Amino acid sequence: MPTVATPEQHRSRGKKTLLIAVLIGLVLVICRAALAHHYWPLTQSAVRSDLAHVTSANVRFGSFHQTYFPLGCVAENVVFQRGDSPAPLITIRRLVIRAYLSGMLRNHVNVVRAEGMHILVTGSDLDETRSTGRHRIVDRLVADDAVFEIRRSDPKRNVSFVFHKFMMKNLGGLDPVSFSAVLDNPLPAGQLTMSGQFGPWNSADSENTPSPVNIRSKMLT
Repeated sequence: MPTVATPEQHRSRGKKTLLIAVLIGLVLVICRAALAHHYWPLTQSAVRSDLAHVTSANVRFGSFHQTYFPLGCVAENVVFQRGDSPAPLITIRRLVIRAYLSGMLRNHVNVVRAEGMHILVTGSDLDETRSTGRHRIVDRLVADDAVFEIRRSDPKRNVSFVFHKFMMKNLGGLDPVSFSAVLDNPLPAGQLTMSGQFGPWNSADSENTPSPVNIRSKMLT
């Protein structure tokens, strides 16, 4: 004759099942944390080194801290400086980097958000050679409300572009980079909506790098 479990036995089994589930969950969290620690690429020194490499500039942070839920880091008051230039090449009020463990294992960063970014380019900056070498691939870069300023020897020829929306995908990868932007064009005054692709980069002849672009314009009155 089969034995019928008492209510107390049912409760005991339920507690054991719950305990096992909790233990499995804790083990998974510990394993994830261990893997993240082992493959963690977003330390302050690593991020600074990567940014310096791709921009050929010295990089400093006002503050920096890592995040684990979600994985990533946040840097504030980021400054990119080249040589003895009196003005920074790039300043970013807040740089947020987010990553997934699966992406980190493939040298990918999920998303980079550059808040309050200002890029200042002079004639000498335009002559800088493009940085080469392997670095992390950014799946998506977002830099809304960014300002791109070009300064020349004649101040009357200085121009500024205000990007209300700006996004790039596959930055640093072997495949073409896709981008989209909404910006204010200074001359002639108007708002441009742009999208397209760029690359892959032709290191032997940069002018022949593929760059199909779609542009829609709206003139300001």
